[in-house]
Amino acid sequence: MTGGIKVTLPNDAAGGIDTQKPIDIATFYDATNQTITGRNGDGLNIVIEFKARPTTAASTRLTVAIDIGGGIGEIYKRDFVLSKGNAIEHYYLSSFTGYTLGTWQANGGTVKIVSTASTEIYDIRYVLTRTHKAR
Repeated sequence: MTGGIKVTLPNDAAGGIDTQKPIDIATFYDATNQTITGRNGDGLNIVIEFKARPTTAASTRLTVAIDIGGGIGEIYKRDFVLSKGNAIEHYYLSSFTGYTLGTWQANGGTVKIVSTASTEIYDIRYVLTRTHKAR
């Protein structure tokens, strides 16, 4: 990815395990629209994991967020500094608990990422777990 340009963190959902998800959920992740789905009032635990390799000697920082659109936009922003240097692989793991209301249900949550310098991102994985079922 090019530095300074915010993009959707690509995830084709290959290898996803859906066999044990709750029966009232069609999918936790829409691979076509690249969104984490939501149901109004549900609680979620979201794990985002990937490997990153800076392709420049410049100090590089990644910012990852969930964009739910509407008037709310980005939520759950996280910064991560790639401190090991040029061409050295870094492991990113972020786990957080959130909730979905009407805006998330309408738009889904898109994982966005921006880097301060050119960076390779790969081996992307999400683990999505419902922690609370809305009434």
